[in-house]
Amino acid sequence: MYESDPPAPENGHNVEPGAIRLIDGHYMRVWEQVPLTPEERQHEMYAAAMSVVNASVVAAHIQTASFRPEEFTTLAQAGLFTDWAAGQTYAKGYRLAHKGIVYEVMQEVTAIENQPPDAAGMLAVYRPLSVDPETGDEPDGSREHPFAFLYGMDVTKDSYYSYEGTLWLAKADMPACVWVPGTAGMWQWEEASAA
Repeated sequence: MYESDPPAPENGHNVEPGAIRLIDGHYMRVWEQVPLTPEERQHEMYAAAMSVVNASVVAAHIQTASFRPEEFTTLAQAGLFTDWAAGQTYAKGYRLAHKGIVYEVMQEVTAIENQPPDAAGMLAVYRPLSVDPETGDEPDGSREHPFAFLYGMDVTKDSYYSYEGTLWLAKADMPACVWVPGTAGMWQWEEASAA
């Protein structure tokens, strides 16, 4: 007796083994499409609905929850942050990506095409997070693992930052910092090799 692989079930059906028949001189088991019972149909619809709900909950949680640095790195590398798009409304605290940098939305906003996160004057709306755009790595601000300085980021006193190949020590807290390390006359930045 020959037995073929069961065919894919049609929508609303199960496939079950049927009778054995003589086909082209060989005995073969045939497969039958059997309609789902009302209970099976309800279970199938419930599973599909839960899949949609779970995907929605996971997406919302990833975008707004707090994570440890290694978890944040994993999520960034997986590309799980929504890309910024004009016309979309973003809630305060939402994280999104633009040109490889992850930003946190500081106040609810409907995105406008000529006001992307990296545009001048947008720091009150989009705050960059210290994440390496290439790897998604989130350093700890130590001398060995400095933050990559991003224009407009929150700078923390006594943390180290890398900028254009040089290591810098922040001598003061600088929220929404627009003074790049090495700016003339800025005592708040100290080149780390001189420290």
